[in-house]
Amino acid sequence: MFTFVAIATTIFAQQPPNNGFESWPANNRNPTSWSTIESAAFEASPLAGALLTGKKFSSKETTAGNYVQGSTAVSIQSDSLDLSALGQGVRFIPGLLFLSKIVISLSGAGFGFEGAPFTGKPDLVKFAYKYTPVGIDTANFFTGLSKYNTTLDSSEFIAGAGEQLFSTGGNWDTLSLPLDYDLLIGGLTPDSVTMGFFSSGQNGQKGSKLWVDNVRFVYSNPNGVVEVPVETPSINVFPNPANNVVNFKTDVNLENVIATIYSLEGKQVVTKTISNNLAEVNELSAGRYFFTLHRDGKAVGVGNFSLVK
Repeated sequence: MFTFVAIATTIFAQQPPNNGFESWPANNRNPTSWSTIESAAFEASPLAGALLTGKKFSSKETTAGNYVQGSTAVSIQSDSLDLSALGQGVRFIPGLLFLSKIVISLSGAGFGFEGAPFTGKPDLVKFAYKYTPVGIDTANFFTGLSKYNTTLDSSEFIAGAGEQLFSTGGNWDTLSLPLDYDLLIGGLTPDSVTMGFFSSGQNGQKGSKLWVDNVRFVYSNPNGVVEVPVETPSINVFPNPANNVVNFKTDVNLENVIATIYSLEGKQVVTKTISNNLAEVNELSAGRYFFTLHRDGKAVGVGNFSLVK
């Protein structure tokens, strides 16, 4: 079972949690596993949360045109906030979206960030975004992989990427950035990932708004690792273990869908056209396999099965 988990992570690419922003808690202050100004403020104290009355630094987006995959995206927007109750006066604050946790310092009205557990070593980071700035404002994005060093009692930076984001003219765009690995310690396996989006930069303006969806890492290696879209459903097979025929357990008609089957080592071993929701696999040896299902070049399912002879 341990081997299965490790290989599945390699083949289907370890991703940031909830990277399609489909899952939200009941209060809708932040996507599950991510933080926003709202979630950070209410977690800091009731007073900090109360200061946000009438403000909307982040939003759950479910209107057609405001998401690119699934049925939900997230938006963040810059605004000003009266922090007189904290002795800070009126402050301009960019909209923030951060993987894991934003920590607010009430004494200095500043922000800190915590990373999320992560052990993958991706080559690229990729996401869809739409940006409507005010004036010459620009949004910003960054991500970093880190490894805790017990000797130094601190985390060391292994790899990262960052970019300014400019107006997209009201349309969605997709950005793909290579991760730059440190030449000295880039060979280490990370233990955490940090990732953040900011709706404003140095020329921050009230009202600049950034939409984000479908954040994912892309991997490439000699075994031909495949990138599977974030919301691709898992599909079971029966019986499992199978013998010479794999039946795909789903209510969806898979007629003429292409099944690409991989070995435990991540190597493509066979491609089959599905008929009547089943595929014959007589030529395969006993063992465990993984598969991706594609229709017209689009992934429609992923899964695994064991084969006995």
